[in-house]
Amino acid sequence: MPRDPDWGIAIADLAEVKKIGGLGWKGKIVVGWATRREVKDGIELISKDGMKYRATALKERDELFNRVISMGQQVWESY
Repeated sequence: MPRDPDWGIAIADLAEVKKIGGLGWKGKIVVGWATRREVKDGIELISKDGMKYRATALKERDELFNRVISMGQQVWESY
């Protein structure tokens, strides 16, 4: 059943795309062991007008990141 999204942003309106995690692989192992759950990361999208949107606890964060940066006519820089 389709749902209305809480937020949306056009690919052409993106100024920045960041992977967010906060934990390195060692931290993920410890936290995952302590909580007996898989530790999942997120992604942050920043629009040209400065609005920030975060999607957290994404199982396939890297796949979403790759899909977002491959769409549209922009040229991305990595630093």
